Amino acid sequence: NASRGEFNKVYSPTVRANGSLLVADAFNNRIAQVDCVDGQSQAISCLSDEATYGFVSTALETFYPRAVYAADAGEGKEVAFVAGGNGTASTTYVKKLDLVTNEVTTVIAGVLNRPHCITVDPETLDLVVCDKGNNRVVRLGCIVSASS
Repeated sequence: NASRGEFNKVYSPTVRANGSLLVADAFNNRIAQVDCVDGQSQAISCLSDEATYGFVSTALETFYPRAVYAADAGEGKEVAFVAGGNGTASTTYVKKLDLVTNEVTTVIAGVLNRPHCITVDPETLDLVVCDKGNNRVVRLGCIVSASS
């Protein structure tokens, strides 16, 4: 039950700059954010040994997400890239979520087949997606920046 913060088929945890976690919660059709606190209810990185509890919220509602990756876009911006969809190519997508403004843009749609992993090449800032159903890795130009 997503309303109680329960996950259903989670993939691809990634850590935000503030220490929160983002996970692809596929069967709840969302990207969930977990914010952690310590024993004194102070916000803390979820990777800290002092983290005692996590609060779950929905960062993005989207169809069957399978991968999420948080990245620094420069100029005080942080973005998350989300890949998902089922085995039908027409339902697949990669979306960009601005974690500051919550603006969502579609990077690519309808050409992947069950994308499962997503990352950013630190040298070129290209987005790299594992296109599982087509048995390939796809590099999507230099799209990680505050202006794109």
